[in-house]
Amino acid sequence: MSFLIGDFQIDHVKCEDFRLDGGAMFGIVPKVLWQRTNPSDDRNRIRMTSNCLLVTDGKVKIIFETGLGSQEDRKFVNIYAVTGESMDHMLKAKGVAAEEIDYVILSHLHFDHCGGAVRTGSKGDLVPTFPNAVYFIQKRELEAALNPNERTKGSYLKHTIEPLLKAGQVREIEGDSEIYPGISVFIAEGHTEGMQCSLIGNPHEKLFFSADLFPLKEHVNLPTIMSYDLFPLTTLQTKKKILPKALQEKWCMVFTHDPDTPFGFLEEKEKKIGIRPFET
Repeated sequence: MSFLIGDFQIDHVKCEDFRLDGGAMFGIVPKVLWQRTNPSDDRNRIRMTSNCLLVTDGKVKIIFETGLGSQEDRKFVNIYAVTGESMDHMLKAKGVAAEEIDYVILSHLHFDHCGGAVRTGSKGDLVPTFPNAVYFIQKRELEAALNPNERTKGSYLKHTIEPLLKAGQVREIEGDSEIYPGISVFIAEGHTEGMQCSLIGNPHEKLFFSADLFPLKEHVNLPTIMSYDLFPLTTLQTKKKILPKALQEKWCMVFTHDPDTPFGFLEEKEKKIGIRPFET
């Protein structure tokens, strides 16, 4: 899918499909409810995908997220039922070389969002997938990823981060910031200590890259908060802040892990928020 938002061409880059535990994805919501729309397999895992973006205005090429990548072992692939192609392969299929990417914006450093930021090099070591790009990461997020605790170390894989630092391609951001004219990031607390979401476009037309604030369309429901979130009540407050603004300004939402509805608009009916799928 390719469409325009303001001066930017937006290309949907669908990378790897994978599965995560349905209970963890829906938190306190009972399985009898979430399985109606997200049926699980025999290991209680539901379908997920990596909805990434290629954004360009004819001057720069910017990647939003990089998916899981292709460097993990068989055990990892089996646990998460990973299938499909990595970001660099998907871009190549669109006629875009990895060397052409100018910026990479990573919402946070969990392996399903930044794994494709590195690839296996000619010497068997891991190197940045996009050799000429600047990788934008929140400083707080980088510190948390490099110093994980017992709860977070399973999600932060240092081997996907350290090659970027070694190559000198990381630019740390502190708080809300404009990355490029028409593209800004802001802290969306709750899922991790330093996750950032992105807005693309202009005052009249905006695309909202929601990261793991709204990974699936069902997460627009306020009580639907992942067990993966480190600070669930903070996530709740962030959602209460974002949803009215997104509804009022008619943001096009990106649901970063939704395999069926990668884009959509919010609709309010009978005081409940629903989703109208985006159609080009």
